[in-house]
Amino acid sequence: MSSSIARPPLACSTSWNCAAHSDGSSIIRQIRALGFASAEISSGVRPECWPGIEHAAAHGATRIVAIHRHQPPRSLLGTPLPQLTDASPALRARAAADYRDCIRRAAALAFPGQPAPIVILALGYGSRRVVTPQLEAWYRRGELLSRRYVAAKIEATRDRKAAYPALWQRVKEMLDPIVDLAGELRVRLALETGAMFENFPHEDEMDAVLDAYPATVLGYWHDFGSAARKEFLGWHTHEETLRRRRDRLIGCHVHDCRAPSEDHLPLGHGEINFSLLVPMLPPQCLPVLEPGAGATEEQLIASRNRWSALCNSYANT
Repeated sequence: MSSSIARPPLACSTSWNCAAHSDGSSIIRQIRALGFASAEISSGVRPECWPGIEHAAAHGATRIVAIHRHQPPRSLLGTPLPQLTDASPALRARAAADYRDCIRRAAALAFPGQPAPIVILALGYGSRRVVTPQLEAWYRRGELLSRRYVAAKIEATRDRKAAYPALWQRVKEMLDPIVDLAGELRVRLALETGAMFENFPHEDEMDAVLDAYPATVLGYWHDFGSAARKEFLGWHTHEETLRRRRDRLIGCHVHDCRAPSEDHLPLGHGEINFSLLVPMLPPQCLPVLEPGAGATEEQLIASRNRWSALCNSYANT
C-alpha cells in the first residue's frame, strides 16, 4: 500500500504546551522553535489565547491545520462541557453553538493558498451504562476475557444498541446544520475516534454517521492512542478499523499507548505497531503529534524523527 505522493508533514498539537502559557502567540512560538511548521489547536486552549494564535497564524509563524472545540470561559470552568449527545435540548444547543463558532474561526484562518483548518468533532457519550473503567480494572488484574468480563461487554453492547436510534436522532438534529455551515464556509469536519466504548459513535456506529453526510465535508479522524485503548479491551482491531475508514480518513492523532489506557506517550514508548499501521494511511492523511503535557522537547523531536522514518521506510519500497 505504498505511494510516491508526499505526505503532509507532522504537525504538533497544543495539547502538549497550552497549559503552560497564557498567551496564544507564545504557545505557537514554542512549537515552531522545535521545528514544527504546523500546529493543531487543542481543546485545552482557552478563549483568551485565540487572539495571539490568530496573530501568529496571520503573520506566517505557523500554519494552523486543525482545531478542536475550545474550552469554556473561566466563569464556566468546573461545569460539564455540553455535548451533542446530551438529553437536554438546551445543552445540545450550547454544544452546537460552540461548534458553529469553531467553524467560523477555522474559516477565518483560511489564508491565500491554504485551506481552512480541519475542525475535529467529538460528539459526546452514548451509553447509559459506563463499562470501560471496570473493563480496564479487570484487564490490569489479568481477567481479560474472563466470564464476567465478557458478560459485561455483552450487556453494554445490548444497552447501547437499544439506545442508539433515539441517540442518533437527537445528535443528527444538531449535526445537520453544523455540516451545512461547514460546507457553506468550505471548512472540512472530521469525526474523531473516541477512547472509550461509551463515546459516540463507536466503531459499529461510525459508518452510519459518516454515510449520512458528504465526504467532501465530513471525514474520519483516526486517533492512534484511542483506537489502541479499545483494541486492548477487545472492541475492534486497529487494522480492521483503518481498512474500513480509509476512504473517509483525512487526519490522525499520533501518540503511543501502553495497555490498557496509558496513552499520549512519545512514539516508541508504548505498544502500538506503527510499522504495520502507518502504510495503511492514505497519502493525504494529515498527521498531528498529540503528546501529553509531561513529554519533553527531546521526546517530541524524537517522535517526529521516528514518524518521518516510518513514512519514508515504505514510501521508497
